[in-house]
Amino acid sequence: MEKSKVIKFIFIGLIGIICIIILSLVVAILVKVYQKDDDSGSSTTTAISMGNTSPEMDVTSLSSPPSSAAPNTMETFSTSKIPTSPKCPNPQKSNLPLASLPGAYDTLSWGTYRAPLYFGLRMRHPDSPLFGLMWFRQTTTAHNLILKHYCEDDGVRCMWSDADGETFGTQPIVDIKDNKATIFSTDWIRVNRSWEAQINIDTNETVSFIFYFAYQDSLSKLNPVYTSKTLSSINGNFGPLGNFQLYFSSSGKIVNDASLIINIEPMLDAGIVNELILSSFLPCKDASSNICIDNGGRPPDPNPNFAAIQFTVNGKHLLLLK
Repeated sequence: MEKSKVIKFIFIGLIGIICIIILSLVVAILVKVYQKDDDSGSSTTTAISMGNTSPEMDVTSLSSPPSSAAPNTMETFSTSKIPTSPKCPNPQKSNLPLASLPGAYDTLSWGTYRAPLYFGLRMRHPDSPLFGLMWFRQTTTAHNLILKHYCEDDGVRCMWSDADGETFGTQPIVDIKDNKATIFSTDWIRVNRSWEAQINIDTNETVSFIFYFAYQDSLSKLNPVYTSKTLSSINGNFGPLGNFQLYFSSSGKIVNDASLIINIEPMLDAGIVNELILSSFLPCKDASSNICIDNGGRPPDPNPNFAAIQFTVNGKHLLLLK
């Protein structure tokens, strides 16, 4: 009787050991299969993030020139590549009909219709000239410089306190970083088919404000006017509107000023304004350590369609445009 019990226990033990071995083999196989699938998924994700497998993404304007690296080396793409010439490759305007009734509004009246910008003006005309404001903290190089142009989550607080979007607006803007503050307001009012604006500034750091004006068509004319080597106004002609003038002036001490008057072929693509400005920075001509917009010594363009003026300030200041 005792002998049969021993044999029974040994048999049960052997069965248990065999079951454990089989279970271990199954677990090992499953782990190996999982790791293989995970590696495959990771390589697929990397390829997509590099922009190589998406048929809808056009990376021709984002990729660096082909290098002589090994065939298996992945090529990285940078979305912050600065253009080396003021040319807009293949800009195209929409041919879709306007979603409005004819005569429903004056297409030549200015308003804050450039919603993505902190402050920008345009008409409702599809070929309207564009006006915009950007600013940045002064530095000695444009490397990693941040232009405040589009309403992005970059620590800037802003909101139109009084505005209707069509005839007037007041917008306080607060930009604080590292215990340094730039506080200003953008105030504008429409006068018939014209407008006036003023920027009230109070800052405890050196900040540059850039105003730009650009055409979206290939026929309009722009002539800069200088006073004591400083851009003081723009004389222009926009077909549907006729002749016009845009004046720049300031009240207070200017650290330095600069301007950029160029022709962009065949016309401006509004999406590259940041890159255009970033690519134009050079050391200021007043021997300071600041950087300024500059045409790089190129001869003046006979038919410019883009104008920008930079005012660098520190303290309280008032900039006027009309």
